[in-house]
Amino acid sequence: MQSRTRRVFVALCAAFLLFSYSSTETFAFSLQDTDGAEIALHDYKGEQVLLLFFTTWCEVCQEELAMLAENKQLFSEAGISLIAVNMTDDELNERVVEEVAKQLPFPVVLDPDQLASRQYGVLGVPMTIAVNEDGEEVSRFFGPSSLEQLLVAFDNS
Repeated sequence: MQSRTRRVFVALCAAFLLFSYSSTETFAFSLQDTDGAEIALHDYKGEQVLLLFFTTWCEVCQEELAMLAENKQLFSEAGISLIAVNMTDDELNERVVEEVAKQLPFPVVLDPDQLASRQYGVLGVPMTIAVNEDGEEVSRFFGPSSLEQLLVAFDNS
């Protein structure tokens, strides 16, 4: 009896793992940037995209944003578009987000209801998600990530 229980448990665990990793399709979103323009992830279909979920009060997020901005040209040359997703509901003041966005060479979209953040399972910031040309998530990084990690993330897709 114990052997059968163990086999059932192992089978259920295996089924859970297969189910949870069977789809890498990303969640579509359409959010407004700080100027009010709509930016939709499906507009980037056929492109590699890095999504950085952040808040302005997070020091590690600020370092990540600075690293991405500093290397924007390198990402562009590698065919990677950058989108920063601000978890606006966690911000004290949207005006601060606008000030940060003005200094960045890539779009910053606002996620005031954290719909995109919840869809992607973002539990903390910064969270960086690599999306390939087919719209599939190929990697995710929680916390600080290096330039090399982010560029290599697309090599395995």
